[in-house]
Amino acid sequence: LRLVSIFDRTTKEVEHEVLEVAEFVEEEAEEVVQEIHEVEKEWGVPILVPRLHVLRVMTGFCGLLLIVTLPAGAVSLSRVLGSSVHEVRTQSQAAIEEVQSALSGSSNEQALAWSAASERFGRARESLMRTNALALGLAQALPQTRSQYASAQALLVAGEKTSQAATLLTRGLSRALDEHVGMRPDERLGIFTTYLEYASPLLEEALTSIDQVDPASLPTSAQDQFVQLRGMIGDGRTSLSDARSLLSFVRDALGHDAPRTYLFVFQNQTELRPTGGFMGSVAEVVFDRGQIQSIHVPGGGPYDLRNQLRSRVAPPRPLQLVGGRWEFQDANWFPDFPASAEKIRWFWSQAGQPTLDGVITVNASMLETLLRITGPIDMPEYGKTLTADNVMEELQKSVELEYDKTENKPKKIIGDLLPKVLERLKGGSREDWLHLVDVALHALETKDVQVWMARAEEEQLVEREDWNGRLKPTIGDALAIVEANIAGQKSDGSIEEQVDHKVEIATDGSIVDVVSLTRAHTAPKGELFHGVNNVSYVRVYVPQGSELLDASGFEVPSSSLFEIPLAEDAPDADEARLVQAVSSTVADVDVTNEFGRTAFGGWVQLRPGETRTTTFRYKLPFTVFDLASRAGESSRAAYMLLLTSQSGKSARKVHSTVSFPSGWGLTWSNQATTTTSALALDEAWDRDRVLAGLLEVGE
Repeated sequence: LRLVSIFDRTTKEVEHEVLEVAEFVEEEAEEVVQEIHEVEKEWGVPILVPRLHVLRVMTGFCGLLLIVTLPAGAVSLSRVLGSSVHEVRTQSQAAIEEVQSALSGSSNEQALAWSAASERFGRARESLMRTNALALGLAQALPQTRSQYASAQALLVAGEKTSQAATLLTRGLSRALDEHVGMRPDERLGIFTTYLEYASPLLEEALTSIDQVDPASLPTSAQDQFVQLRGMIGDGRTSLSDARSLLSFVRDALGHDAPRTYLFVFQNQTELRPTGGFMGSVAEVVFDRGQIQSIHVPGGGPYDLRNQLRSRVAPPRPLQLVGGRWEFQDANWFPDFPASAEKIRWFWSQAGQPTLDGVITVNASMLETLLRITGPIDMPEYGKTLTADNVMEELQKSVELEYDKTENKPKKIIGDLLPKVLERLKGGSREDWLHLVDVALHALETKDVQVWMARAEEEQLVEREDWNGRLKPTIGDALAIVEANIAGQKSDGSIEEQVDHKVEIATDGSIVDVVSLTRAHTAPKGELFHGVNNVSYVRVYVPQGSELLDASGFEVPSSSLFEIPLAEDAPDADEARLVQAVSSTVADVDVTNEFGRTAFGGWVQLRPGETRTTTFRYKLPFTVFDLASRAGESSRAAYMLLLTSQSGKSARKVHSTVSFPSGWGLTWSNQATTTTSALALDEAWDRDRVLAGLLEVGE
């Protein structure tokens, strides 16, 4: 499904790319290879940059599509082979036009177009085989010409096999989505998996053909690029393998062999917490054979477990502002999602609830996205019609103000809404399902959905796909800003943020970072849900061993507001294991080592209409020369930064700039730049981002 979604999302870009290649059919091979090189620059990630798995899959799929267009280059290489070359050229260009049609048509049209492309590539190869005897004799007699002939033939075979594989993929998707109306979801996944299994050997054959191309037959200037292209084709093969693994995972996760029980945690990002938002509602969902067997939404939300807990533990110090005992609704305290998911499962188990196969968090904003697909949902029992534009406000009113105080089940509306949304999605069109897959992948990338699986092998796959919100290790600089709204109601819905991150590199290679977090409270005082004082505990996660030099912009709540744990509330074993306190030399700032990072934490309060900037200045425990050595670039200096986003902060912006000594120059960057004197990134911080560069050190 991941591969198909990528195919669907990139259709227009690839269509444009194929058209460009078609226009260049009559030009020299060097120009074709240059086009390939441009695509590699667009999709490739240099070794210095941590490679996110989705980029590798997309790179591989791009390579798969490129090989379909390679006969255009093969035609240029085989011009010396005689009169049949015109037919080869004609058939290859027609094949490329069929590829264009395949990329832009409906599923049935795509299958027909891919078949036509495969047939035309086969005819082109046959035309090449019928080259007149004289030209063939010359090809056998002259090593260079023979090599060109064999390479051209191999490229045509690769095009034929790859387009055949694409035909199977398109047809498999069509059958899985459009046929057998009563079929269970796990059976549909099985159908598409079968088509993938048939397509994989064809791509293997295409790769074998590419390996038969003699790089020496190519122009000298194109040989290095061809080696890179061959690697991209290998990644294309990996993409199919990854897709098969993902389909198998999804089928098992949906209860293909035995029922699976998951806890869905709905997080309200307007009351921000480390993994995305306050755990306002939960749903215990059981899947069996790809279908939902049951959904249970506690009417009182997570508070229903309060009196069922068999263990008492003291909460982390900041959470003592709202209670002296750590409870289920505050379990998502750790910024590393697998750690929080384990804590959520622990509280769930301590309340006597069923064993969980996984924990999945969904930010409330996803409801808006889903309702744009389903359309309005009527809730006559509540006197409401919920739409994408009003769902957040109307649900907030229901659970905070309008619920039956005698029944005391404020979250009941959530349990009544979910089945209606799911039923509407289930009855959607093929296009709706493809859109839903695209929405899900985007949500996983931006951490609006995070997944933790109880089975170790499944959690490994989830982590490989970067779906589990883990604080990833890195060899270079790292920055994550994690906020927790504690007793600030829903005021985060009115907070605008800008992060300015300045990196100063000294002549000795040492690195000092300055992080400035500017927050503006835009709600008027007294506005429903939002117009209150925002009280947040802010932690900045940096490379472990970093030294805090100074910090400012904090406001600690009065000590009288904190509750004191009871004597029987023992320290929590997980917190003691995961968080180690470090002495701090800066007032109002806590320093800890957590998850392979050092964290600086402090209280930031913001009143309606107020703007405040909080600043941290710290020195990294390594130099730019150390980073270059780790990356195998000992003759130069290097800088690498991993910016880890916080779930629920999609509107946060980050501006990162790196300054280096006069006389130094930037020789490479993963960011588009026209200067050698600056390294910078200015983006929405709604997902993990990377900034990296190589520096030439002046005399």
